[in-house]
Amino acid sequence: MQNTKLIRLLIYLQPDEYKSFLLFVRSPYHNSNKQLAALAQCLHVHHPGFDLPKLTKEYIYKKMHPAGKLYHEGRMNVIMSQLVKLCKQFLAFEQLKKDDFQLNKFRLIAYKEKRMDGEFAKASKKQEEALSKWRDDGQYHLEKFLLNKDVFYHPGTIRYHVGMKSLNNSLEALDMFFVWEKLRLAVAAFNRMRIINEKPTIRILQKILKGFENEIQHRRVLGFYKKLIQFYTTGEMDSLYSLVNEFESVSTKFDFVERQSNFTYLINIFSQYHRNGILGLESKIFQLYRIGLKLGIFIENEKMNDIIFTNIVSIGSMSYEFEWTMKFIENHNKYISDELVENAVNLSNAYICYYKAFYENNLTEFSRVLDYLEKIDYSKPNYSYRARGLSLRTYYEFLLKEKIGMDFILDYCNAFEKYLKRDKSLEKTKKKAFLNFIKQTRKLIKWNMQKLLHEKNFDSEIQAIRKESNLFAKNWLIIKIGELRSVPQS
Repeated sequence: MQNTKLIRLLIYLQPDEYKSFLLFVRSPYHNSNKQLAALAQCLHVHHPGFDLPKLTKEYIYKKMHPAGKLYHEGRMNVIMSQLVKLCKQFLAFEQLKKDDFQLNKFRLIAYKEKRMDGEFAKASKKQEEALSKWRDDGQYHLEKFLLNKDVFYHPGTIRYHVGMKSLNNSLEALDMFFVWEKLRLAVAAFNRMRIINEKPTIRILQKILKGFENEIQHRRVLGFYKKLIQFYTTGEMDSLYSLVNEFESVSTKFDFVERQSNFTYLINIFSQYHRNGILGLESKIFQLYRIGLKLGIFIENEKMNDIIFTNIVSIGSMSYEFEWTMKFIENHNKYISDELVENAVNLSNAYICYYKAFYENNLTEFSRVLDYLEKIDYSKPNYSYRARGLSLRTYYEFLLKEKIGMDFILDYCNAFEKYLKRDKSLEKTKKKAFLNFIKQTRKLIKWNMQKLLHEKNFDSEIQAIRKESNLFAKNWLIIKIGELRSVPQS
């Protein structure tokens, strides 16, 4: 019985909600079938786990009929199906009870249909007052348009007089709803273009930006969307940097879904530039992640994606924010699933040690990187390649300090390459990115063993790396080539 639609639905009810549901089911207005009330009552004692091994349809049916009525599969299925329908009605009813604005909308419909003109006038005025307390967004303007349109077309409204408020409000609200949604959807379309290279067709966008310039200027959220659109169309980095602070200042004006979407747009842009070898973006990406944490974007149902967790640690370490990053690991590892938390924490600690080694010029920290990487379960998805990639970068630093020989690190490159080629589960683009990384690292290793480095055209090498679409650790490779370029020649 645990896998039935009914149980899967009831699990989502909080204890207080279940008690309200029982009252709902017992109410003659909502339900006249006493069997439904009996079923809901019998299941109540097993809520919320419903994990009793003997919890079967037959068991519950007997509890519902203590007199010993014979079990009937078809009848039980019908009762359960009807209770599912009633539970869905209850959920909608509960939401309606919480939302006076929506409830009043239904009252207005009833007053209009029954020609209760006096009640309609009072309710519409009350609705207008409630609207004035809403946040200023597209939904507000849509509701304002619908309300004023209903008032204008109501049979009791005199339409032909000077200064027709409901008509003018309808026109204004419809315009502003169009502006809000056009800018929002335009941003979504431009974001898709960046990801899947699909050029969007957005008619009259520039006319809207120009025609409603004053309205957009005085609404910070619309101003944010305008600046984001301008970045998408011009690609100017200065405007991108300013968008991070802009997003932080207006984020509380978005609902959760919109806030999450806009955060994703920004983090995708910065991450793409970062992956493409643009240096110096770490501080802005770090700032964005901190904003996301503050807004509760990453934690849902007390769970956090382990890739996001390790990405935050990586960028925090890269920004040399070690104290903050260690506290983040300590406070947030509880949100990672049990099967992945050990890997996530070990990889995170390895990142911290890796970047601390540079910050403190401390070779011991590089040794600690390898210690943490040895604890990782390499059979877990997404960890094997990242850990091996970090190991290879660490071995390269040991090579520079003459703590290992060239043959050792080249052998590691060969073993990593063979491992990648054997693996059939890794996505082709990711596999190519790591294979290209190994290829470029081999070049670095061999260049280190050569003399006359000043004769190498490292600028062209960096340009080639930036142009390569599938390449892991681009920034690291560019930095290391830059170090070779600055090596004094004897």
